[in-house]
Amino acid sequence: MLIAISATFFCNALGVRPPGAYLFALAGALGHDLPSQQLDWWQAGLLVLAGGGLSTIVRLMGIVADPRGPERTAVVSAGKAVAQFLKAIGGNDEDRARHLASVALHDTWTTLVSRQPAGAAEDRAVTMLRAISRELHRLFVDGINARDASMDREALAARAFELAAESRSKAPSSAGEALEHLPLGKHGFAESLRESLVWPSPVLVVSLRVGLAGWRGWWEPCLA
Repeated sequence: MLIAISATFFCNALGVRPPGAYLFALAGALGHDLPSQQLDWWQAGLLVLAGGGLSTIVRLMGIVADPRGPERTAVVSAGKAVAQFLKAIGGNDEDRARHLASVALHDTWTTLVSRQPAGAAEDRAVTMLRAISRELHRLFVDGINARDASMDREALAARAFELAAESRSKAPSSAGEALEHLPLGKHGFAESLRESLVWPSPVLVVSLRVGLAGWRGWWEPCLA
């Protein structure tokens, strides 16, 4: 139960996406019942450290080829989603396409701004991707506001596909917006934990709920 509470708190406080906390709790539950009579505590710890290190190396291998791969992937997904929405306007699938596009745009902006480290040096690749993202937002708004026959939806959709293709490339973007310094929203480690410990922060509330659920699951069979 303590592992579940701690994993929920730290993963939410530090912005680790799902299923981060669940995997920590699952690993703790599995390790609790594994036979370990043949291993000392330090040997088991080294095995866990080796497994975690290997998985981290495999997960981060893509950074070698393209350090901005996650940002590019988010913008590509948003461009395709916006293009699909523009093509679906007036059809039966419009509502679903609009929802998917709005979620993709939100995820893109979160990746490009909120998840960037505060105080980081100006990165031209991220600046270019933010310019593309802003134009995709404008195309999305144009699709929502303009519903008359004069709107060239095919041209707007083609432009969204073009921007998605440009985000894959390391060449300058045709979005052509001036460089600007945006306030990046990601806190540091200590500041994130300090902010999460202030009651009633959402992180603290959800961690306590996990603890209450675990306590109830353990206590109810004892009363039966």
